[in-house]
Amino acid sequence: MLIEAVDHPITYRWPNGKIVLVLGQPVDVSAERGAKILKKCGAKVRAVTPLVIGAWVEFRSPLFGLCTGRVLNLEVESLRIGEHSVTKEIVTIPQAWVTRTICEG
Repeated sequence: MLIEAVDHPITYRWPNGKIVLVLGQPVDVSAERGAKILKKCGAKVRAVTPLVIGAWVEFRSPLFGLCTGRVLNLEVESLRIGEHSVTKEIVTIPQAWVTRTICEG
């Protein structure tokens, strides 16, 4: 399961280890550990659906607010979006802006 922090970094500790969760940097944990973290941390963390080319995503732009678009290309920390709901242009956005996957390609 992939999880990340929603806003600020969170350090989650358990008896034999710890992880630091940061927005835009999903961490892969076991389904059991992920469920425990989601339950304990509540709205401070979220499960992340892996991004795939062709998927429709919702993202929060500082200029336009909540937007949608189709993933055209995945890069290390950003992605190219086509069919932008506001500009109708192809844009590059940080992966950290993505709030959820609406539907798989």
